[in-house]
Amino acid sequence: MAAAIEFKLFAPNNKAATLLGSFSKWEEISLEKDERGYFRTKIQRADGIYQ
Repeated sequence: MAAAIEFKLFAPNNKAATLLGSFSKWEEISLEKDERGYFRTKIQRADGIYQ
């Protein structure tokens, strides 16, 4: 069953951040920066073990 997973990174001095792993077939997923300096993204993934 797929579930929404939120990734969050606090990096106020960074201009950009990306996420990648076996869950994305090693393709970069861009994170969006909010006004407080957090980068976030949500992805849908089935239960499993990912790298």
